[in-house]
Amino acid sequence: MNLPSFAGDAVATESRMHWVHVPFAFVEALYDAQILKVQRNHVRRARNSKHILEVDSPIHLNYLAGRTADGKVRLIDGYTRITAIKNADKARPEKVWLGLVDCRSNAELEKLYDAIDSRQAVKRGRDAFEEGLRRAGLLTKIKSPLFVKGQAVSAVVAASGTSDIRKGTWDLRQGIAVLDPLNLGGDGPKLPAGALAALLLIAANEPDSEAVQKFAIALMHPEAVPRGTKSQQSGALSCAKELAIRREQGSLSGKNVAVIMETVLSAWHRQSKGLRADQASMLSRQDFLKTIS
Repeated sequence: MNLPSFAGDAVATESRMHWVHVPFAFVEALYDAQILKVQRNHVRRARNSKHILEVDSPIHLNYLAGRTADGKVRLIDGYTRITAIKNADKARPEKVWLGLVDCRSNAELEKLYDAIDSRQAVKRGRDAFEEGLRRAGLLTKIKSPLFVKGQAVSAVVAASGTSDIRKGTWDLRQGIAVLDPLNLGGDGPKLPAGALAALLLIAANEPDSEAVQKFAIALMHPEAVPRGTKSQQSGALSCAKELAIRREQGSLSGKNVAVIMETVLSAWHRQSKGLRADQASMLSRQDFLKTIS
């Protein structure tokens, strides 16, 4: 594809913008090749984008891409529309207009995206969570309803210690991968956010993934723990009793996330270290991280 020459640093800002008429296959190839890390789950969004699916507008034939000095071109705007076209939910055009912006760096490329689609909307809630999953290579692999439906956001914030959900999801990627097979959020008892936060933090830092999974299962289903293994899951079982009491008291709400998180972290630490209840104290998130540093 013959594109205009790259405009260097010395060129005025307005000269770094080019409009070219290209085959749709060209922007489709950009979609397939390189997805910006700030992008969202476009399969989900395309299914609900009535403003795209139910409208046939010339504006939908305009796409935007950024190009860096190394010649790499990355699509900035149009992901949801292309997804809808690939799903055969929208007519496939033959040619489209591509706005090509020459960027001095990858950082400038991401700022270009910010100017087109508010980063405030991208990096919060479910979109930010799914972005973190995409970067971790987990978006298409996870099966647990709790993660698929994005219901784990508050737990991710608590476990990661950051309000940047994208970063928190990335930091906890190992924990998500370890807990996902347990069908969290499916049928059966629901874990409060504080308990899930603790399990994510434990699973993200504990090399013995099987031990973490057994602890989590015992915490969720204490009645199913075989009699012969109850002593091995003493921490999980005592913690499950405490959570049951809290549930009866109605004290599992969001304001109790930190306390519940400490309760589960302390139970795991006590069980994994073989300590008696009188030998262990409550562990905050920071205290727990110190024990594994």
